[in-house]
Amino acid sequence: MRTTSYRGPVTATVESERTRQLAEAEEKAEALFAEVTRRGLVAPGLRESQVSNAVRDLGAELFGTDKHWHKRVVRTGLNALTTYYDDPPLRTLAPEDIVYLDLGPVFAEWEADIGRSYALGDDPERKRLVADLPRVFEIVKAHCEASPAQAWNNWSIGAARLRAGSRIGSRSPDTHAS
Repeated sequence: MRTTSYRGPVTATVESERTRQLAEAEEKAEALFAEVTRRGLVAPGLRESQVSNAVRDLGAELFGTDKHWHKRVVRTGLNALTTYYDDPPLRTLAPEDIVYLDLGPVFAEWEADIGRSYALGDDPERKRLVADLPRVFEIVKAHCEASPAQAWNNWSIGAARLRAGSRIGSRSPDTHAS
């Protein structure tokens, strides 16, 4: 998350206030996703654009946010293989899809960049994979933080080490090697 409009010297007081506002924006983004889940806004039969618009409207309803610092991305099926910069044809969410949302809502002057994946249907393996994503992210992030100058390369190395290790759902030492 980043600030969109602060200008001036960064004092300890300013930094403290910025940290507080950043934490507040992060809490709001987390609350937005919790409400998306609670209301069942990601559901089979909906178009990707319908989900995107429903999330936009929910952000406005809950927090008065009407700006997003990047396009709202909702991808499912084959579209999940495309990049942020692609504009694939819209798809309809299928009953057993994995769907991801990448949002950038602006809360006051703070931009949140947050994403979530959802496993639709009852497939326990898909649900496990989606449930493991936050842990996978933290493992790969640790590789980047170990050498910030080569962050992109570290993302690739961290992901490769995860692939080389055992199942994502396991906690073998290989998955935590630096």
